Amino acid sequence: MIQPEIKPRNHEDKLLCNDIRRGTATGLVNVDWIGFGCALVHREVFLELQRRFPELAPANEIEAWRFFQPLADEGEDEAICNRIKACSIPIWLDTQLVCAHLGNMAFFA
Repeated sequence: MIQPEIKPRNHEDKLLCNDIRRGTATGLVNVDWIGFGCALVHREVFLELQRRFPELAPANEIEAWRFFQPLADEGEDEAICNRIKACSIPIWLDTQLVCAHLGNMAFFA
């Protein structure tokens, strides 16, 4: 699940998705959001989110920070990416990484 596929910003996003499907895309591409099923996030990103969005703090010591709390009609993955972008941190998509979600069905991205 990637932003260029679901919400293409321009014609280049559509071309990028075609290249990814064909296996001809290479390198990292700056995107608006990615799915978090397979994401590498530096610890400093979460620390910056804590500084920038204190309203997402847990109500008690047992609960977790609500980094993925959706706003309006966005999903959890898009919500955290929007918060990360609000911190001026870029989001990169590795066009050569192949990941799958396994369950009753397998979903490849």
